[in-house]
Amino acid sequence: MNTQYVVETHQLCKQYGKQYAVNHMDMHIKKGDIYGFIGRNGAGKSTTLKMIAGLIHSSFGEIKLFGGPSDNQIAHQRIGILIEEAGLYPHLNAYDNLELQALSLGIVDKQVINDVLKLMNLEHVGSKKVKNFSMGMKQRLGIAMAMLGNPDFLILDEPINGLDPEGIREMRETLLKLNKEQGMTMIISSHILGELNKLATTFGIIKDGVLIQEISKDQLDEKCKEYLSIEVDNTEKACFVLEEMTEEIEYEVKDQTALHIYNYTDSSKLISEFVNEGIAVQSATFHNQDLEEYFLSLMEGGESHV
Repeated sequence: MNTQYVVETHQLCKQYGKQYAVNHMDMHIKKGDIYGFIGRNGAGKSTTLKMIAGLIHSSFGEIKLFGGPSDNQIAHQRIGILIEEAGLYPHLNAYDNLELQALSLGIVDKQVINDVLKLMNLEHVGSKKVKNFSMGMKQRLGIAMAMLGNPDFLILDEPINGLDPEGIREMRETLLKLNKEQGMTMIISSHILGELNKLATTFGIIKDGVLIQEISKDQLDEKCKEYLSIEVDNTEKACFVLEEMTEEIEYEVKDQTALHIYNYTDSSKLISEFVNEGIAVQSATFHNQDLEEYFLSLMEGGESHV
């Protein structure tokens, strides 16, 4: 039994008719990870999270939780979940919502409720009803509900949705504190890639139901390095020139006219090589690639070479 992974899936699928919402997914979430789950709308993120949480059944494939079978009730008791909406009672206040959730979990210590209210900066909302909460306050209360029972693993779907910049910063600090001080493992989906990049230790990128890449933060930082973006009239010929140069040059063909050149700063020499071979150079600019650019390049099917 491999206890290195909090979540491990093998050939996981969810099929609706002839359409795969999740298609033969092999996912690996290590203990202590903050796993950033990235994909466009409709890519299969929420479906995947619901299967891991046990809210929907897979069509076929396998899910392991904490190294054991996913149908183990004790394993599911170690998971806190916030997917889509938290199922809040709008006519009740924050404390009463948490109290009902605590009762359903068999938690009788009321101090736990006060602790999670304080953790999520909701201890001062008093008797204010949830129907009068802002979107950000509802998100924080949803995470507070997921935190009841002191879970070992948090599943969070768009947890910073609706938060203002200060709320996003507070949420980031809270999640990092839980991860670092309590060793809590998390999977977080978000469209705010710049913020997710400040949190995640590992990324999983899903496209059309297929997990196309799992990559660590260190590996991503290595890929998202400075590059020379160069536009030419013949990329095929330009690639031949790059392969024939004495230095080993890492490059990526972006489209019919564009190349990205990595770990090479002598742009004038490179342009001269191209011009000498009869290749017209339209432009050459240095850039720093970020997570969003990297994600978009994968969505567009960029091909890497070394």
